Amino acid sequence: MIAIGKSISHISASISYAQKSEKGVLLDKNIVSETAYGVSKEFKLFQDMNSRCQRNALSFVISPTIEDGCQLSNENLKSINQSFLEKMELKNHQYIAFVHDNTSHKHIHLYVNRISRLGEAYKDNYISNRSSRVAETISYEMGLTLAKDVQHAKTRDKLMEHSAIHNVKELAKSVLKDRSIHSVDAFSESFNKEGSRFNIRTEAYHNKQGAFQGLRFYITQEGKEEKFKASEIDRSLSKQNFMETLNKHKSFGHSIGLSI
Repeated sequence: MIAIGKSISHISASISYAQKSEKGVLLDKNIVSETAYGVSKEFKLFQDMNSRCQRNALSFVISPTIEDGCQLSNENLKSINQSFLEKMELKNHQYIAFVHDNTSHKHIHLYVNRISRLGEAYKDNYISNRSSRVAETISYEMGLTLAKDVQHAKTRDKLMEHSAIHNVKELAKSVLKDRSIHSVDAFSESFNKEGSRFNIRTEAYHNKQGAFQGLRFYITQEGKEEKFKASEIDRSLSKQNFMETLNKHKSFGHSIGLSI
């Protein structure tokens, strides 16, 4: 889930657009009015107490992922809206929220009076960044998908289609064909020696007891390093298949030794 926020000056026009152009359905409010004109009039009662503030309303868009949105009821979305207001310390400001569910990407439009009931203007410094952090916190609490996870998945998908993945797979298979490779360390050393030419490397990871758990492969592109599990690269590199191959190499080595 992501959220963006900004200060605005034309609350009536914004709400009118949310209601008509995007067919917004009322989700949550703590005021009497539901129309653009009525909300504007109610907000103005407190905005008149602080005439120096020109951008005297706040607009937020709170967007779960498409997948999460399909699973969220309006009651769930209302809970998200309430949690967002509380964490942004806006619960006591006038607000109204609409949900747009006429497209595949369900989302919330939230409008808040920037001027409090005491005539104080809510500080809007870095409001979009703060909105994002709050959305991330709510995502953690509700088990929703984080925006950075979506971006991470896109990056990985892009890499998976890249020739670098092919290089990892082919080099790993080539090293495993060498019957002199009997151990995880020997595999890693041989792979990394050749892989340095392609900005790829591998390393083993272990549990707390020191037992081998599998391999991780790393691809560096444009100064960024991306990590993959061995099983993501190829099934033959999963822990079980990998160890079976090494054990066959050991058996072959012993048989050669016995025949000499």
